[in-house]
Amino acid sequence: MKTFFFIITFLAISLMPVRAQKVWNLHQCIQHAQNNNLQIKQTRLNQELALEKTIYTKTDLYPTVQFSVSPTLAMGRSLDPTTYQYATNGFINNIMGVNMNQVLWAGGRKKNSHQQSIVEQEIASLQEQKNTVAIAIQITQAYFQILLQQVYVKSAERQLSISGEQLAIFQKANTTNPDTAYSILEWQAQVANDEFTLTKYKNELKTAQINLGTLLALPDPLGIEIAEIKDETFTIDRPIGQKKGEYDLFYKMAYWHPSTKITQLNQKLVALQFDAVKASAYPTISLAAGVSLPFSSLFREVDQAYLVRTDTIPVYSQGQLRLALSPNYAYSYKTTSLVSQWKQLASAYVGFQINLPIITGGLRKYQQQQAAINIENAHISMLSARAEIYKEALLSTNNLEAAILQYQAAQKTLQVWQVYFNTTLQKVQRGEVKIKDFESVKNSFFTIQQNAEIAKYDWLLKKKIYQYYSTGNMEDL
Repeated sequence: MKTFFFIITFLAISLMPVRAQKVWNLHQCIQHAQNNNLQIKQTRLNQELALEKTIYTKTDLYPTVQFSVSPTLAMGRSLDPTTYQYATNGFINNIMGVNMNQVLWAGGRKKNSHQQSIVEQEIASLQEQKNTVAIAIQITQAYFQILLQQVYVKSAERQLSISGEQLAIFQKANTTNPDTAYSILEWQAQVANDEFTLTKYKNELKTAQINLGTLLALPDPLGIEIAEIKDETFTIDRPIGQKKGEYDLFYKMAYWHPSTKITQLNQKLVALQFDAVKASAYPTISLAAGVSLPFSSLFREVDQAYLVRTDTIPVYSQGQLRLALSPNYAYSYKTTSLVSQWKQLASAYVGFQINLPIITGGLRKYQQQQAAINIENAHISMLSARAEIYKEALLSTNNLEAAILQYQAAQKTLQVWQVYFNTTLQKVQRGEVKIKDFESVKNSFFTIQQNAEIAKYDWLLKKKIYQYYSTGNMEDL
């Protein structure tokens, strides 16, 4: 029975569909980050908030209307103002009102606030573009860093394999020879060093994978697999040296780059803030109007008085006792309806209010100086951003030219060593070169191959960054 259960379990596990690991290319990484990267999501939330502020400052130009209600519950004994008799009553008094307030003139401060919100919305939109480009460049660098680390890992694995093979060869040899025993110790040390190097490169590869996976906001950053880039995609289509008009292209790009546009809008924003500070010295004229509607759930008034009888009562006055007539009345009441109460008690008002700041303790002067300094700082920031973008664009050219030269030199060196390696291998087969000497040549050849692969990836990375600064198109990444 246990054997049958084991067979069924094994078949079930074997027949389960295996979920293939997704392999990411660079374009997929950038597209995924545009929708899932946390920093980009945050800038989009800020953009939505800026849009809401623009809507609010626009509607704030219109009148404000408020409705108020103030209910009061009264219970207990009270004196009737007509009969002068105490009675126990319970009733609800309520005051309902509608108030309207409209700022007629405030030195343009409300309009200024709306214009500031429009500029802030444009800045938020450009900030999203800026962060999207920055994240795309970071993803490109992280992507190529993984490719480089994979080259290091493969090279370290190959070196470890070679060292292990050599160690096994010497261990099978005659260990009574002192030279052989010494060689075994050397290769054992080499194997240990190669194992350490392989572990180090594997850890660095994991770090690069985590970096890329974090930028993509993946639930398992360490599990990302990226696609290899084929050699046939590498073509050198740019001659060494500066292209004609390239400086002018970079100079223009420094003006339309999102970072530069943000600083230009910041200049406009601080100028509006300076105008708002100056307008704070102007009076504020407001129009206020409203309607108040008080009513009570128990509202009675005397409808008619009836003479019931006339009593004769003694009255002592001025030292004499006299008889006086005292009429007794009966009263009839009517309860006023809510509509009648509103008609009788409703009141309306219209008024103007003027607020004029006279003494502010030097606050307005300080705010004006601060706003003026902010204008100068914004101008300096704009010039700095423009110069920084221009410098980065020029550096991308220099870096590309250096990478092209390095790539070409690595390819030529690889070609030379390929011939040297093949020639040495043929000599080993003819017995003209010792195996130990061949191993040294082989290790050097593997290192040259690794350097050529690294130079290839470095050249492609520099090329993509240069293309972005040349066109401003993020698709070039």
